[in-house]
Amino acid sequence: MASTARLAEQGVAVELQRNANEEDGHARMYKQAMLDVGTDVDQRVEFRPTTQFLARVGELARSEPSRALGALYATETAAIFEHETFFEIWKQICHRGGIPYDGGRIKAFHDLHLDGVEQATKTAWRPL
Repeated sequence: MASTARLAEQGVAVELQRNANEEDGHARMYKQAMLDVGTDVDQRVEFRPTTQFLARVGELARSEPSRALGALYATETAAIFEHETFFEIWKQICHRGGIPYDGGRIKAFHDLHLDGVEQATKTAWRPL
């Protein structure tokens, strides 16, 4: 976001900061929902390819503005697929663990995104 602050149009940096704050809240919500079904992300085993991928996205987001925006656009375009995939994975995890999925936080989190947040993002992030 710091790199986009160099753009003449400050609305870009303002929107990215708003989105980052929203995503940070979602991360805390998702972490708690995972704890509710018995999964503690702080106790996970690192999967190096994911760590490397996220590090590379971070590098791109900190680079010059067009690369930062391109990296963010690419991650946002995959968001609906990501939530659809995790929706199904978590449904299975809950089922196998005998944990109610319907009415739970993890389902509410995915419903929030699939029925609203990501649909709005999809239209807001369309190419010019």
